[in-house]
Amino acid sequence: MEKYEFPEDYVNPRNIPRIAYIPDVAAYVNNGGGADTVISNLLMESSKYEHMEKRLVSSLANLDYKIPTIKKTLNSLEFLQKQLEEAEQQEEDGKRAGIRSYYCLTDSVFGEAIVRPQKTVHLWMGAKVMVEYTFEEAAALLKKNLSNAEVNMRNTKEDLAWLQEQITNLQINISRVYNYDLKNKRAKDNKKETSEK
Repeated sequence: MEKYEFPEDYVNPRNIPRIAYIPDVAAYVNNGGGADTVISNLLMESSKYEHMEKRLVSSLANLDYKIPTIKKTLNSLEFLQKQLEEAEQQEEDGKRAGIRSYYCLTDSVFGEAIVRPQKTVHLWMGAKVMVEYTFEEAAALLKKNLSNAEVNMRNTKEDLAWLQEQITNLQINISRVYNYDLKNKRAKDNKKETSEK
């Protein structure tokens, strides 16, 4: 994964908020209603960020699958265009042309066919929708989809790095508040023991 460094004035373009470092834990705890309340609020915030992280990891996995699929489809489209050009050349020479294809009839039975090259291609658009395009239209659409997917991939990686940094900041803040609370409780216990003697 790429390494990201975010400057102090960085603002996430997708509005993922920055988690501020707590410089004065004592004042923060006193203003926040006590250590238990502050820790509870920080843990709730942490769970929100971890949920966002899981969503982004899922989106990244989806894009990791989608981008190679689009590239394979573009390669197939180029192959079909090349076959069409060769077939047109062969027809000019008086030969019959086609693409030899093997297809699955059942789980273990395959058929062979010579398919005449077409000037159009059908693309699955999702949700049981298939659309017929010319080669040029299909290539333009696939290139646009590939470009969008690559931009989304970069943005998702940036957001994921930003989120991980914010989760780390939250964990540091939680640890500092917890340690402050523990230190205060021990000091009170020691004071109580000293006064009893």
